[in-house]
Amino acid sequence: MITNSLVKIKEHPPFTADLEAPVLLNPLARVTRDKTGELSFPPKLISAPTPDLANLSIVKETLKKSGDTAGVGVDQELISSFPSHNPTFVTRNFTDKEVAYCNAQPNPTASFTARWAGKEAVFKSLGVASKGAGAPMRDIEILLDESGVPQVHLHGDAKAAAEGKNITQVHISLSHSDTVAIAFAQATF
Repeated sequence: MITNSLVKIKEHPPFTADLEAPVLLNPLARVTRDKTGELSFPPKLISAPTPDLANLSIVKETLKKSGDTAGVGVDQELISSFPSHNPTFVTRNFTDKEVAYCNAQPNPTASFTARWAGKEAVFKSLGVASKGAGAPMRDIEILLDESGVPQVHLHGDAKAAAEGKNITQVHISLSHSDTVAIAFAQATF
């Protein structure tokens, strides 16, 4: 603080114009500090790793087998702010089977939050217009199959929206930690 060196505002990035692309596209590029204290990249950068394309054909074939993707959705929710304690909210947005499943879990709030994130992700994957925050989500039901894998069952307006877009199936993945729930959904033709 005595030498006015607490904050030093830079007037340019630490790379020259000719190094911009190699620096930004190279995960191995590292900045160094010169004798004057300026940060810069060396003119000769470590080469970026060459992508391994050996599995590209296998990945393409796997994606072809999974069907044509109609849409993808993702949602993340904070567990501590989820209103699973509100019976009106729960009844309005979850089916009886979902409520029974979530209440039987060690952390019901986390289970409700993960199901809600799943419903939001499914809604996004369908690519339909929103009916607003007051619309119930009971038409999107997420239950486990015999092997414990979450499955999406569409009813009512959600089913009609999927059929209108020729969507035959929605794949879902749910997960949660102690604080956050996240879901990914992929709608396929």
